[in-house]
Amino acid sequence: MSWIDYRKELDFVPDSPAFVERGRLRDLSETLAKLGFRVAEVLFDNDAPNGERRLLADLTSALGAATAHAGSWPVFNDRLWDVLTSEDKAPIAVVIIGLDSMVKKNLHGFVKIVHNLLSLTEGVGLQSGEANRQVAYFFVGSWG
Repeated sequence: MSWIDYRKELDFVPDSPAFVERGRLRDLSETLAKLGFRVAEVLFDNDAPNGERRLLADLTSALGAATAHAGSWPVFNDRLWDVLTSEDKAPIAVVIIGLDSMVKKNLHGFVKIVHNLLSLTEGVGLQSGEANRQVAYFFVGSWG
């Protein structure tokens, strides 16, 4: 399966990590869908108890993976492997909305989440030629 290069159609999206202004959410989601991505939108609630655990559980569900025991990085990594090696090779665009609320409250947690998502996804892809499903992350918020 060839990867979709979305950068031509979405010239307002910077290189990874793809931080996108909140006002462009509709353009982003609609264009990604037109390009052939399955768009999985996940809302991050920084005020919710155990926000990181909730986000990981929501991401696991949005990716279409088994949700049993979801909510930790090791389980997310296992489920990500399942998604990337599944027979379904349709590309997935994961659109995370609201992570910007974490920047001022918990910068370390914010960096950890963005770093882990990007590096775990790339790492799984490097471990095996079978893990060749495209998963792209877009972080939507007020970044300016």
